[in-house]
Amino acid sequence: MDDVDGVNSTAQKSLMIALFFLILQAFLSSFASIVNEFVFKKNYEESIHLQNSLFYVWGIVINIVCGLILHGTIPNVFKFLKNLNVLTVSIVLTNAIGGLSAASLLKYLSSLTKSYCAVVGMFISTFLSGIFFNTPIPFFFLVGAVLISVAIVIYTKSSQKNKEQNNQSKSRNELKTLKRI
Repeated sequence: MDDVDGVNSTAQKSLMIALFFLILQAFLSSFASIVNEFVFKKNYEESIHLQNSLFYVWGIVINIVCGLILHGTIPNVFKFLKNLNVLTVSIVLTNAIGGLSAASLLKYLSSLTKSYCAVVGMFISTFLSGIFFNTPIPFFFLVGAVLISVAIVIYTKSSQKNKEQNNQSKSRNELKTLKRI
């Protein structure tokens, strides 16, 4: 019995650690998205390409520092070039285009819209892989897709309602200003 309790205790600890890191990752991802949106909107006049380049430079600097701290040397970043082929280049280009579109979303819309777009992209790629590669789509994934779809509809309707209310209040304020004149 002691072995079973020890295994259960270890499993519970592992589950708690996994949940902690899952929540930490979700928090850091959300926080990073909000910070990115803040930076893009704060420097609205600057080009998205310049802002993205600065983000990438900071990413390179942070990776070099982490490499120095963890390994004592700068990792050889050119190892990946030996496996370079058309598929690799297409993946890099696709992700670069995705990064530019995410930057545009953050600059002109909100981080919530970007998150919804990422989720929709994940659903589309999963359904396409199910069609083209006969990959089974789990039931709970379909449940998640339905829930996210409902959330998108609710968010879109509330955004439209808020815009209409803002437009009506602006119109009322303009009418009051005109009446005063």
